[in-house]
Amino acid sequence: MKKIIVSTVLLICFSYVANAQEIEDIKKCSLINDPMKRLACFDNLVKGESESPKDEVKPVVEKVEPKETDLVIEEDVSTSSEEIIEGQQEKIVSLERRIKRITRQRDVEKQKNEDKYQSFSATVVSASLINYKFRFKLDNGETWQLTDSVRRAGLKKGETIRIVPGEMRSFFLESSKGRFRVKKIK
Repeated sequence: MKKIIVSTVLLICFSYVANAQEIEDIKKCSLINDPMKRLACFDNLVKGESESPKDEVKPVVEKVEPKETDLVIEEDVSTSSEEIIEGQQEKIVSLERRIKRITRQRDVEKQKNEDKYQSFSATVVSASLINYKFRFKLDNGETWQLTDSVRRAGLKKGETIRIVPGEMRSFFLESSKGRFRVKKIK
């Protein structure tokens, strides 16, 4: 049991020391101003090499003469690049069409909603008193209900009225007897 405890303590101490060394190496790499040297330093840390981050690392660049196979590959790359560009242009065109279609649909819906809240004139086809509420049907097929006093409105069959939108989607009935608040039933 003591061996396990001692080995665990030693393992923790060793990992702490190793972690502290890694942190110091990372700090040293982050202080390097040249981006290539800094990248090389971090690469060396990842590889596990123990080069000093202060050492100057020069990338190895070989001069390679272009071969015929290299030229063919470059043409293939440019061809595939052109295909990618054409594909992206097709996507852009289709997205533009989609945006136009959605905009048209939104405009149509907006117009329908605005038409709902336009004032209009109609003739009363029928009028009835149901549960102390005065309901009347118009010649356009809509059914409305008065929310104001029933006696004052006194609507009759064949009377021409005007429905006018108010604030916050409310409506008013205007007739020869005045202006009354109404709500649409159907």
